Amino acid sequence: MFKSVNPSLLFAIVIFSTALLTFAIKTIANKKKIQAKVDFRRKNKQLTPLLGGLAIYSTLILSTLITHDQLLLSITIAALPIVIIGVWDDIHELSAKPKFIAQLLATTIFVNVYPEKDLIFHSWGLPVFINYFFCYFWALTLSNAINFIDGLDGLAATFCIIASITIGVISPHNMNTSIVITAAISGFLLFNLPPAKIYLGEVGSSFLGFAMSASTLSVVSDRSFAATSITILFIFSYPLIDLTYCTFRRVLNGQSPFVGDHDHIHHKLRKIGFPIKVILGTIILIAILTNLTAYILSQTQSLPVLVLTAGVVAGSLLILLISFLYTEHKLGTQVSTYGRTLLEKHFSSEEAITVTGLKQGIVIDLLPYYKELQVMGIPVVNSFLEDLSEVVKTIHAKFEVQIISSYSLGISFYTMASDPEKLIQDFDALIKKYKIQKNIKKLPDGVYFYSRQNIGQFVKLTQRTPENVYKQVG
Repeated sequence: MFKSVNPSLLFAIVIFSTALLTFAIKTIANKKKIQAKVDFRRKNKQLTPLLGGLAIYSTLILSTLITHDQLLLSITIAALPIVIIGVWDDIHELSAKPKFIAQLLATTIFVNVYPEKDLIFHSWGLPVFINYFFCYFWALTLSNAINFIDGLDGLAATFCIIASITIGVISPHNMNTSIVITAAISGFLLFNLPPAKIYLGEVGSSFLGFAMSASTLSVVSDRSFAATSITILFIFSYPLIDLTYCTFRRVLNGQSPFVGDHDHIHHKLRKIGFPIKVILGTIILIAILTNLTAYILSQTQSLPVLVLTAGVVAGSLLILLISFLYTEHKLGTQVSTYGRTLLEKHFSSEEAITVTGLKQGIVIDLLPYYKELQVMGIPVVNSFLEDLSEVVKTIHAKFEVQIISSYSLGISFYTMASDPEKLIQDFDALIKKYKIQKNIKKLPDGVYFYSRQNIGQFVKLTQRTPENVYKQVG
C-alpha cells in the first residue's frame, strides 16, 4: 500500500526523479567512456552511453522508502546481484555465465523474501518442487527474452511499460508496483526513444526482465493454472516469440544460443527496409494487441471463448511472423543472387592462369556487410564491390582473386605483400565510407589471413581450380 502518498503525485515524482538520474548517469557514462561499442548488431552511428537501467533501479529503491510496498521492496532487494553484474558487464563485457548465476541468485532471493502465500502458484495446489521449478524457469526465460529485444531504440523500455500496465490492471494487488515501475521506465524513455541518447545496458535490460518476471510471479488470481498461464504468455508473447525463434535458429545453425547476432525480428524488419521508428511503432502496436488480448482472457470465464480468442490472435501473430521471415528471406536470396553476379562483374577476367609458389592467402567474407548493404539497395552493393576491387588492386603484389561463394573472395599471393596491413587499413576505410557497422577488434569482421604455416587450410577452403580463379594483377 502507498503510505500517505497520492498515486498521481508519486507517478509524477518518480518520472521526474528517473529523468534527472538518467541525465546524470548519461553525463557520467560519457565522461568515463562507458559506452556501447559500434558493431554490426547495433545501428548506433556514434558511441552511446550505457547504464541507463541504473537510473530506473535507483528510483525504485527511493520509491520503496516512500511506499513501503512489499512487492517493490522484494524486487529491489532480489535484483541486487543482477544490477551489480549488469553494471560490471556494461563496463567490462562479461560472459554469459556470471549473468546466468546472477539471475539464479536473484530468483532465489525473491522466492525467499516475498511471502509465499502471495506467489501466483500458491492457489494452484501443485507439488512444491513444480512450483519452484516454474519460478526459476519463468524468471530465467523472461529475463533473457527482454534482454533479447533490447536491440532497437526504445523497444524494451516501451514494451515493459505496456506489460507493467497490463499486469497492474489484471491484478489490482500489483497496481502499486506497476505504477512505480511504469513511471520509472517512462522517465528513462525520454532519453531512449530513437535516436537514443542512452541505452538500458545489460544492467537495465536484465533488471527489467527480472522485474517483469517477479511482477507476474506475484499476480493474484483465482483462476486455473492453464487460464492464468495463457494470459501471462500473451502479455509477453512478442519477446517470447523472438527468444524462441532466435534460440532454435542458432542451435540449428550450430551456433551458441548465448552469442548475440543481428537476426532478431526487429533486425529482420530493418533489413526489409523499414525505418527504425516504423519498426518500433509496428512492434508496439503488436504488443498493445497482445496485451489487450491478455486482458480479455483475464476477464473471460467461458473456456470456448478463451480458446477461440487465444487461437485467433496467436494464429494472426504466426502468419505475421511468417510473412516477415519470408519477405526477409526473399530479399536475402535476391541480394545473394545479385551478389554473385556483381562479384563476377568486378573480379572476373576472360581467362585464368596457373601460378605456383603460393605464399600467402586472405579470405574476405562479405556476408556481414551484405546484410547491412542490402537495406541500401543493389546499386549500393554494386558501388561497394567496385570500390573493393580498387582496394584489392592497391596491394602491389602478384595475386589472383577467387570467388568462393556468393559472398566470399579468396585472394592468393605469390610474393609476400610489401605491406600486408594496407589491405586492412583500406578495407576499414571502405566500410567507414559506406557507414557499415562492424565489431571493434584488430581485424574487421570476415577478414582472415593465412600465412605459410596454415596455407594448407587456405588451399582447402578455396578449393583452387582453374574455373574459379578469375583475376590476377601484378
